[in-house]
Amino acid sequence: SSGINAEWPLRPGEQARLRSELRIQNNRANPVDLLAYYIHHADNQDTEILGEPLQVVQSISTRELEDLQADIAVYKDLDRNKNSQQFWEDLEVVCEEQAKKHKSQLRVEKNRSSINTAVGVDVTKIFKSKTSSQLNEMYKGIKKKLQAGGPIDVSYWEKVSEQAFVEISKARLREKHEEIMKKREFAKKTKAAVSGESSSQLFPIIAEEPEEPKEEMKPPKVEEEKKKKEKSTDCGSALIPLL
Repeated sequence: SSGINAEWPLRPGEQARLRSELRIQNNRANPVDLLAYYIHHADNQDTEILGEPLQVVQSISTRELEDLQADIAVYKDLDRNKNSQQFWEDLEVVCEEQAKKHKSQLRVEKNRSSINTAVGVDVTKIFKSKTSSQLNEMYKGIKKKLQAGGPIDVSYWEKVSEQAFVEISKARLREKHEEIMKKREFAKKTKAAVSGESSSQLFPIIAEEPEEPKEEMKPPKVEEEKKKKEKSTDCGSALIPLL
């Protein structure tokens, strides 16, 4: 591989991506490898999605999470693609929150310096089923409330503001994943429909109904009677002897 790099020098970001994909091929993938592969091949319908980003972050150990945070910082610096930048920034926020959760689980103290249980329930209700755009508007409103001051529970709203910021990143990652999966599903159905292998209704083929046999046009009864009468008249005239 050194010969290849010497002949065709790769930029740092490309080198990182190449090393990452080699680890995947050799079944030695780190969490960041799965995430990098995910975002770099999002529009490549011939590749397989190796894991939803939020699930990757939430399923790793504290040590792996620490390594992932360091790796994300590197990728964020190297990856100049606009969509990728937002992706890495959102992951950075989500990882920070997950690291706090890991630390809080290790604490022995009952009274932790975080949102208490009652507040946590309220926050969950506030953010439930909201899109990233809706959460962003909520976040701006909370910030204005804090800046305006007045008789409010500053500590509470600061905690809500912090959580809203995290929820925006989570929602963006979920929406991105849904968008990617919908595009892939559409491409899959399109390919199958074009090759004639799909029973999908994406491109429904409306079968032509067989034409009903046309009935022969029969002359009206009046015309039939007229023809019979003319025929009998002709027969009668043929029997009259010529004088």
